Amino acid sequence: MENASHTVVSTNKEDPVRSQPVGRIEYLDNNGNILHSDEYTSEYQFKKDINEELSYRTRLRFCLYRDADGETIDQSFIARLHAPLNAYEIIDSPYLQIAESETPLDKAKALIDEYCRTEFEREEGADYTDLSDVGVAYTTTEDGRHEVQANIDLLGFSIKTYVDNTLVREEKYESLEDMIERALPYLSFDELTFVSDEELARAETKPEPLMPSFEKPKRTRVQTFDLHPDIPMSERHTFNLASHEVEEVGKKERFRRNLMAIQLLKKCQDENRFATPDEQEIISKYVGWGGIPEAFDENNSSWATEFLELSAVLTPDEYESAKASVLTAFYTPSAVISAIYKSMEQMGFREGNILEPSCGIGNFIGMLPQSMQEAKMYGVEIDKVSAGIAQQLYQKTSIAAQPFEEANVPDSFF
Repeated sequence: MENASHTVVSTNKEDPVRSQPVGRIEYLDNNGNILHSDEYTSEYQFKKDINEELSYRTRLRFCLYRDADGETIDQSFIARLHAPLNAYEIIDSPYLQIAESETPLDKAKALIDEYCRTEFEREEGADYTDLSDVGVAYTTTEDGRHEVQANIDLLGFSIKTYVDNTLVREEKYESLEDMIERALPYLSFDELTFVSDEELARAETKPEPLMPSFEKPKRTRVQTFDLHPDIPMSERHTFNLASHEVEEVGKKERFRRNLMAIQLLKKCQDENRFATPDEQEIISKYVGWGGIPEAFDENNSSWATEFLELSAVLTPDEYESAKASVLTAFYTPSAVISAIYKSMEQMGFREGNILEPSCGIGNFIGMLPQSMQEAKMYGVEIDKVSAGIAQQLYQKTSIAAQPFEEANVPDSFF
């Protein structure tokens, strides 16, 4: 049977953070062959699982890893196990050679990722797109009036805390090695987001909202997405879809508008910027590929030019996603959206958190009525092109380009 290996991370918040595994458990068949093995970065979880598995008389053996100094985790637990052992041994950590070649940046990322996996209970670590601005914590004050965010600068060797986009605290270090030794192993969400009354007062003159990397209202957590966190909210543009209704046109014209929108989206992405208001008008005419299967038919001579143009502008993954959407990509008409919002107004809704799952290019966001302008919109869209267009049209809104089932959406937040 194939020997599969997994890494187990502890859910115990009191556990010390370790960047490398401390040992492994090997599960055996009746002949003593390894069925699969689990490695542990958590001493607590390692000991707990050994004790529980042996209490069920599971056939196993385990290994303790020696570090570069010849040390292992505390071995006294072995004498207190509830059942006799099949076998155990102490070996040199297989990660010693890897650790020696690991750069300080690799070590820093490993520590930050371990914090993120433990704190936010997810598999992926932090986003390192901008090493000078790695988001690691977000919450709001108890009264909900202020947003607090903490970022790590791996290039400038500092940890920064912001209140409503105003820097209120910065802890500086001499080097990346200094951060690794004194700060990164001990990251705490509560400490990162704590602000004193003096720091809060200093930020209250800055009313502009902050687009977070991580959000944790009370005990729930929601991740938000900001393409360009360095661009102030005052310099962003929200497209008014209600005053720019897209008229009905034929298939060829729909194709041409889609193509122009994608080309402009790619230009904005290549130049690492948001679209201008004039560019937003062009992008807003994107209507998806629902009902245009001809554009993907290489044998259709009347669409040969369009087929080649589309193949050239999209990546292979984007092309396959677009091709698969010809039967499903039909965005909600403005009349339907207006009727839904009218019903919400009649029920008294004025402000709060609104989620648009499978948001397409964000028509619900663009049609938000004036009476609900205090509401905070969130969008999720699996198609990268549609999500990218929504992010360009609604630059102040958090829009996640990922499957909805993978979105970090907490209970009772919307």
